[in-house]
Amino acid sequence: MLGQAPAYGPGRLRHYPVDAFACAAYWLAQSDDLFVPQSLAVDESAGVAYVGGYRWARTYGPRPCQIAVVDLATGAVRAFQSKFWASIYHTAPTYCRHGGGMQLVSSGDGAGLWVQETQRLWVLDPSALGGTPAAPVKRWWRMGAGLRGSAMVVQGDRVGVASFSPRYRGRIYWFAMSDLLRSGVTDLTLGRASASAVRPVASGRVPRLLQGIAVGPGGLWYSTSGGGCAQLIGPDGHRYDFVPGSEGLQFAGDSLYVTSESGARPYIRGTSKKNVPVLVRLLTAKVLATSPSCRQ
Repeated sequence: MLGQAPAYGPGRLRHYPVDAFACAAYWLAQSDDLFVPQSLAVDESAGVAYVGGYRWARTYGPRPCQIAVVDLATGAVRAFQSKFWASIYHTAPTYCRHGGGMQLVSSGDGAGLWVQETQRLWVLDPSALGGTPAAPVKRWWRMGAGLRGSAMVVQGDRVGVASFSPRYRGRIYWFAMSDLLRSGVTDLTLGRASASAVRPVASGRVPRLLQGIAVGPGGLWYSTSGGGCAQLIGPDGHRYDFVPGSEGLQFAGDSLYVTSESGARPYIRGTSKKNVPVLVRLLTAKVLATSPSCRQ
């Protein structure tokens, strides 16, 4: 275990089917200030993980997106962005809220940290994290009617915006990154395209209870969580046991990183529930040797 353990809740870790395959796990000091993890991007070459999420509040409006830059060797938080904004609809700033999806693009015109929220898509400058609320923002796009972002993934030149549904399979809409990066484009739409709006180039289904998407062996992998049951779903639809409260995930080498909201302060509720670290690194091969021990 690395990082500063939270002051709230129990000091015991929760047991779950894949906990024996954890190589490392991390706490964040910001958890004491109601940080709720939702998304993840890992850069092992730089030795950091970007853990995205929001500061919990009773209503959706005051839940700003937050990002912690975690040192993978020590667990220390190198930088923390408590909120970020841009003038999108009016002259007054519009905050990013919730931050359900995130991916790091390391090269090309789309280089940056891509962040997905319910109604907007952002690209940030990772080197500017920890500065003023406007400092990291490089680009943003509004999402039109019918588009609702919960998770995201970048696969080649395509950006996938996916929705969450507790009862039915959600949808993923694919946008060409080159279309998004064209000068003057500020909107994603399912309707009629215009000079400022782009339409998806493809769409498809995603699993029910979707929490995170990652490119991995053979294609797209999904983390799903709900009702106390968490699963990892492969490109062929096969299901595996996973970390409780799993959200964003990323494959890196022989490891699988995942962030969990189960240890967040709003979900501990006293001392009866055992804790789950904010970030866990698992041995991929071991996880892929499991079968689901719960039903979604």
